[in-house]
Amino acid sequence: MHERQAQAIAQACRLIAQADEQPDTATLAQAAGLSRHHFHRLFKQHTGLTPKAYADAYRAGRLRAQLRRPVPA
Repeated sequence: MHERQAQAIAQACRLIAQADEQPDTATLAQAAGLSRHHFHRLFKQHTGLTPKAYADAYRAGRLRAQLRRPVPA
């Protein structure tokens, strides 16, 4: 059971990372096969963040990485 939940959360993290725009909690929960509230609770339990906070942090990290790259001449 815990392994299945961890896999569902990992899949949600991949969906967030691959998305151009942040998927809403209902979409992520549906992809995980869980209710929205249960998914939200499990996501926070496994990552320490809400899905929105995780997506915001992921985007901020991606932006910082892009800003560190040298500009081609």
